[in-house]
Amino acid sequence: MGTIDTFYLRTGYQFADYATVDINGNRGYLALMGIRVLFEQHCIALNAALGQQLATSKRMQMLLSTMDEQALTLFGLTQPEASVVTPR
Repeated sequence: MGTIDTFYLRTGYQFADYATVDINGNRGYLALMGIRVLFEQHCIALNAALGQQLATSKRMQMLLSTMDEQALTLFGLTQPEASVVTPR
């Protein structure tokens, strides 16, 4: 299998986590976001990948918990699966 590189991100859940401030006090996001994109494009064990972070974010959980069965099928759930996870 070979070597496995693992990145554990203690931050990176919010866009603001990628901000840098230059010598003039200007905020920029490209440098750190570029590093994150590099991570995402390689075959590494990334905890958590961007998709996992989004799926487990409190805001996303709140949005999904308010959706009806039909809306949940747009995320790839079958009708029976959506029925099981829809709040009653």
